[in-house]
Parts: sequence; structure tokens; C-alpha cells
Amino acid sequence: GTGNVTVSAWVKPTNLDANYTILDKRGSDELGIFCQIHSGDRFSFGISDGTNDYHDYAGVVCTLGKWHHVCAVWNPSTTYAKFYLDGVDVGRQYESTNSSVGNSNNTSELRIGRRSSGYTNYYFNGSIRSVSLYNVEKSPSEVLSIYQDGIDGDESLNSGLQGYWKLDNASTITDSSSNSNNGTTSGTPTLVENAVAGDSTSNNNH
Repeated sequence: GTGNVTVSAWVKPTNLDANYTILDKRGSDELGIFCQIHSGDRFSFGISDGTNDYHDYAGVVCTLGKWHHVCAVWNPSTTYAKFYLDGVDVGRQYESTNSSVGNSNNTSELRIGRRSSGYTNYYFNGSIRSVSLYNVEKSPSEVLSIYQDGIDGDESLNSGLQGYWKLDNASTITDSSSNSNNGTTSGTPTLVENAVAGDSTSNNNH
């Protein structure tokens, strides 16, 4: 679309030396959106209308082997994305802007943990849980609330929710939003243990 976008996910990277996809929904000419862990140890967000592109990186790096909550919030009226790591606005690495990005709609599959159709690389190296996609700009307090609710929190009643995949089942990818965009698995995924935000070992709740 041409409006606001919020992408949220819990990730635990086990490698940070290449580009690893968190969420990708792009068609030809890079039309669409994506969120990934970049080879510079930062997560990044990009959006394109097929001609005009926006792409930037979080202002701080992720930690190898730790659970992080990552969230990118795109507002076309401000012409840039906000990056949140573990509930905190960490700024943008390059502070890039683009006021020309238009409609990013496409009919490509939304994929979690790998790039869009036609690509055979950029598989996520690590674990991913609770991926959500919104068509609204989540406020700092809303992002913080999602983070504080933890990896097993429930976003299903949040406003603007377009897709919500908890990834709490190794064989079925259920969309817990009202849109029922259920998916299928590829390869042999395994269910990972829950964890406190930013903690690679603890299974306690907040």
C-alpha cells in the first residue's frame, strides 16, 4: 500500500556475517517490503514501489545468540522508518529518507525466514518467533508494550493487525490475526523454547 507499515518479530541470530531474512514480501523490481538481519550485525527495513526505494538500518547492533525483539515502523509522511530494538527507539544508522516511495502492493507470497520467490539465499540463520505485520504506525508506547508482553504475548487484538504468525508449532503456520493468512513450512523447522527479552538462556516470564 501507500500508508504506514509496522513489522515486528522476535529473533535469535546464530550468525551475523551475512544478510538473513526475517520477513520478505517483494515482487519484481524489489516491489514490496522486507526486514532482515544485515551482515553489519544490524537489522534493517526496506520498502519500494518498484522504482523508488527506502532502506536503512537500526542504530545499534544485535547480539549473537540472544533473543531480541525487533520492530521497524514506516510512516511515508515522515519519509523514514523508526527502528526499535528490545522496545527502545535506537535510531537509524544512515538517517536516510525518501519522500517518493509510492504503492508497495504486490501479489507475491509473504515469506518468513527467507527471501521472496525467485531467490535461493538469505535464509535466516537462527530462530524466529511471533512475527506480526500492521498497516498502522505503532507508537513508541505500543512497541514497548509488545516487547514487555514477551515472546509469548498475544497481539491478536491489536489495532491495524494484518498478519500475526506466532510460529509456536513446527508443522503449522497459523495466522492469528482476523485475516487467516495461514502458511506452510519448508524444510525441517523445529520449535524453540521461549525466552525473556534479550536473554538467550532464561525461560521465565516477565
